[in-house]
Amino acid sequence: MNKNFTQIEILLSTYNGGKYLREQLDSLLAQTCNDWVLLVRDDGSSDDTVIILEEYRTRHPEKIGIVSGGKKRLGACASFAFLLAQSTAPYVMFCDQDDVWLPEKVEVTFESMLSAESKMPGLPVLVHADMYVTDNVMSVIAESFWRYQNL
Repeated sequence: MNKNFTQIEILLSTYNGGKYLREQLDSLLAQTCNDWVLLVRDDGSSDDTVIILEEYRTRHPEKIGIVSGGKKRLGACASFAFLLAQSTAPYVMFCDQDDVWLPEKVEVTFESMLSAESKMPGLPVLVHADMYVTDNVMSVIAESFWRYQNL
């Protein structure tokens, strides 16, 4: 994995997510913006998650790195915190194992980060996006998570 010139690190903590993981990894690899690498930490999966991660890392070593975090189960929050501590890129994006990203997600989000930074130079920036709510076969239940949750 070549992190030397990468602007964005996508952080993914996994735990028994093999059922959905291939679809998520394929959606990352199909992004219109390619200036990213994926850092993954598995939190002690007992399904095929680790096998899938190794398969993708082997096929895409320039894009996917697996961070060893020991065998101790940390839970999602601490696992993501561990990944964040390993990150060296100026921009990070968090990714759930059961998500499927639209092809422009990295590009649009990165552009939003840069735009926000230009309006507030020297200050930290947080960008978040709405999402579709789907069932387990990707049929759309709601076009806005925010409206679905009455946020």
